[in-house]
Amino acid sequence: MLAMQHEQKDETMVRAVLGVAYGMTGAYVGAILFLVTVGITDNLFHLQRTEMLWTRESLSDLFLFSLAGIFVLSWWIVPLGVFFGVYFCPRLSQWPRKAAVIRGILLGAVLGLLTAVFFTVVSRHSTPRPTIQLSFAFLPVYCAVWCGGYSWLKAKRV
Repeated sequence: MLAMQHEQKDETMVRAVLGVAYGMTGAYVGAILFLVTVGITDNLFHLQRTEMLWTRESLSDLFLFSLAGIFVLSWWIVPLGVFFGVYFCPRLSQWPRKAAVIRGILLGAVLGLLTAVFFTVVSRHSTPRPTIQLSFAFLPVYCAVWCGGYSWLKAKRV
């Protein structure tokens, strides 16, 4: 009995760590894509009329700024990763693929919208307004695609 409880705790811990890893990976990829999108829209529409955060010569800045953004929002990303790893992921394998993907897309869109709100609160004094506005378009779509894709991979194959 005690061994089964210990095994269950270990499994829960593994799911929590995996959830955080998937969340941090998704957030990092999203941050890179977001900064690329900001750079492209800035160059196309001259919205901010500022220098690029990264250039071809300093491409490493793109990855470093993305990493910094993840650390700034880690108070939000880590608990969500634990929640998804412990609660959401085990249920995905029980749902039909279509239901899992729809739930993943909807949940991802809501999380993306909340993340845009938190991004605005954290960076409203240091980030140009067009970048904040773009986050409200980019983050819900990106998070919906990330969560929907993950749900498709993990759902019951029916």
